[in-house]
Amino acid sequence: MRIANVERGERSLAVRWADQSVTEFPFIWLRDNARENFHPDTEERIFDLTTVSADVAPDSVETDGANLQVRWPAQAVPSVYEGAWLYAHRPGRRRDDPARAGRLSWDAASMPAIPRADSKACAESPLKFVNALLELKRCGLLIVDGLADDPEAGVDFGR
Repeated sequence: MRIANVERGERSLAVRWADQSVTEFPFIWLRDNARENFHPDTEERIFDLTTVSADVAPDSVETDGANLQVRWPAQAVPSVYEGAWLYAHRPGRRRDDPARAGRLSWDAASMPAIPRADSKACAESPLKFVNALLELKRCGLLIVDGLADDPEAGVDFGR
């Protein structure tokens, strides 16, 4: 989503989107969610928010429509927030949870066949593995085809 404009408030930025909706981003939230606060490979947070004052405010804010650039006090390089990322992570919006799956009650009509997954396909494709886990969560049962003839094969598949 493109950023139409940004207005600076006392404790937050009001971002007006191209669809004319407005989202308030508290300064402290922006400071905590800057991309440089996360390890580039593991996505692990490497920033300690307790080192920042709760009333932190940016020195400057700019937008080119696609990105928001915020310069924070005592920070040499500005934080850049992609507009699409900001829009997808608006405060107050419930995040998508891939583990949120409906439940299926077992009966002949609703479960004519037990869900199946191929172990090799799951090992090669994280998406297929996630889909298999979602089926397991939804149905409570999943047959995994192609496992080795070994009592530990199921445990190995889980790892």
